[in-house]
Amino acid sequence: MNTVEIDAPVVGVTVYPDRARVTRRGGLRLAAGEHRVRVAPLPLGLRRDSIRVGGHGPATVLGVDVTAHRQARSTDAQVVELERRRRELADEVAEVEDTDAIEAQRGEFLTRLAEAQRGSHPTDTLDLQQ
Repeated sequence: MNTVEIDAPVVGVTVYPDRARVTRRGGLRLAAGEHRVRVAPLPLGLRRDSIRVGGHGPATVLGVDVTAHRQARSTDAQVVELERRRRELADEVAEVEDTDAIEAQRGEFLTRLAEAQRGSHPTDTLDLQQ
């Protein structure tokens, strides 16, 4: 049986008071036969009974298994520090991107607001002569 890893990024999140529903989506074409499809990484706190799998086409899902795969972590202090710094920088980049998106939305909002104001209140024109 072939094992194929699928890239299934998060495409939606619904937050509830006691849980969250995370939707991932990915595509995959498989040759005829049995295949094992692996989606990783998933959060450690995942409720195993909450996983739902769907698809379309002439395929049949025979079952869903949740297993933990441990990835080796370096004990080299320099590598550990670089990984920590990379995570920090990724967080900073995400924060800047979020701020940029918010500012773009504000700009769009203010533009629409100004256009609406011009449409509802005709502006007086002034002729200034010296």
